[in-house]
Amino acid sequence: MKYDVVAIGEAVIDFTPAGISETGNILYESQPGGAPCNMLAAVSKLGGKTALMGLVGDDPLGESIRGTLQQVSIEVKDLKVTQEAPTGITIVKLDEHGERRFFSVQLKKSYELISEKEIDYSLVDETRIVYISGAMLGADSSMTAAKVILEYLQKKSRKDTLTCCDLNWRPFLFDKTFAQRKILPVLSEFDILKLSHEELELLLDTVDIEAGAKRLLRSGVRLVVITLGEKGSYYCFDGGSGHVCSYQVPVKDTNAAGDTFTGALLQKLCQLNKELGQIKDGEMREILEFANAAGASCAAKNGAILSVPELYEVENTRRNPPLLLADETVKMIRQGNENG
Repeated sequence: MKYDVVAIGEAVIDFTPAGISETGNILYESQPGGAPCNMLAAVSKLGGKTALMGLVGDDPLGESIRGTLQQVSIEVKDLKVTQEAPTGITIVKLDEHGERRFFSVQLKKSYELISEKEIDYSLVDETRIVYISGAMLGADSSMTAAKVILEYLQKKSRKDTLTCCDLNWRPFLFDKTFAQRKILPVLSEFDILKLSHEELELLLDTVDIEAGAKRLLRSGVRLVVITLGEKGSYYCFDGGSGHVCSYQVPVKDTNAAGDTFTGALLQKLCQLNKELGQIKDGEMREILEFANAAGASCAAKNGAILSVPELYEVENTRRNPPLLLADETVKMIRQGNENG
C-alpha cells in the first residue's frame, strides 16, 4: 500500500483566542485545522504516509491550509478549490481548563459541497485505512460521497482496507434526531468507529459506555473506541474490551486532542499490520495507551494542527503517571453490568 491513511473531509481555519488588544478586544489567531487534517497530521508525524481529499475556498485561508498540510507531509493533490463557497471557519471558545466549544458563523462552507466528484479512487485503492469525517455525514452531498466510498469498498471485498469514522459532532452540524435517524445506520458500515462519551449519548440515548459499545459492535462495527477526556478511553472489539487510563499533563488547549488520539490509534494499527480479528486484547490495550498519550500530549500545547505532537513528545508523556479513575467513573463504565 502506498498510504497508511487517506481521509476525506473538511479542512478549516479555527479562530482561537490569543489574548486581548490594547483597546480591550479579544484577539484571535487563525489556526489551520479540521478533524481529518489534525488526524492526518498525527499519522504523518508518527511516521505514516497520508493524503487528503476535500474542498477549500478560493481564498487566502484555503491557501494557508494547503501550505500547512504540506509542511506536515500530507499529500494535498486532491484538496481541490471551489469558488462556490468560502473555506470553512470556526470560532473557538476555551474555558479556564482548556476545554473548547465551537461556533459556526457561516451559512455556506466549502466542505459541505464535497461530493462524489472529489473521490479519487486511486487513493482509496492504495491505502490501508480510509477515514471519513463525521462532518461528511451532516450534509446531503457529502453524505452521499461517504456512502459511495463505503459501497465501493464493500463491492470490491477489500478486506485489506479498513474504514474509520470519527463523528466529531458539533451542535451546528446536526441535531440528535438527524444523528439517530440518518447517521447511525451509516456508522454501522464502518470497521472502526471513534466516539466521545457525549456522542455515544447523542446516538444511543445512553451514558452506559459498556452497553453502548457492545450495541454498536452488534450493529456491524468491528472496533468501537470511546474517548473520555482525562478519564482515558474505552475499547470494544471481538478480541476483548476495557478501559485504558490517560496521563497527567498540564492542559492548555484540548482542540485537536481527540483527532490526535485517532491518528495515533490508526497509525499504530497500520504498524501492527494485522487483521482486526487477529489482534489480541493486550495488543489493543497497548495501542490505546499510546493513543491516550498522544491525545494528552496535544492537550498540553496550544493550537490545532500545529499542536499535534512528535513521537518523542508522546513517549515523554508515557513516562508520566497515569490518571487513575475516580469511583464514579468506574461505576459509569460498568453500569451495563450493574443493570444486567
